[in-house]
Amino acid sequence: MGTFTGKVVGEDGKGIPGVVIKIERKDIKGNWNTKTGKKGDWTYSGMPVPGSFVITCEQNGQVMDQLSGVRSQMGEPVELRDFCDIKKLKMRQAAHQKAMESG
Repeated sequence: MGTFTGKVVGEDGKGIPGVVIKIERKDIKGNWNTKTGKKGDWTYSGMPVPGSFVITCEQNGQVMDQLSGVRSQMGEPVELRDFCDIKKLKMRQAAHQKAMESG
């Protein structure tokens, strides 16, 4: 069985508790949910291996971030770095917007 792990980080660089992490298997139907802990950390174990997943981060019913094509693996947990890091997301969105405006 595989494990996914990550941390949800706000604009202030601190972890955000109580954020819903949705895990959806794409190659075979399956859905799982977990929530971030007091410091924004989350872990979900027992994922079928091999598998392809979409992982979504939601707060108050709104999608904050989403990753597609995440692969489960045996052994070491799959650590999702930069997933649901709000400060980094906003920086990427601003850079994208600037690129769109400049053509």
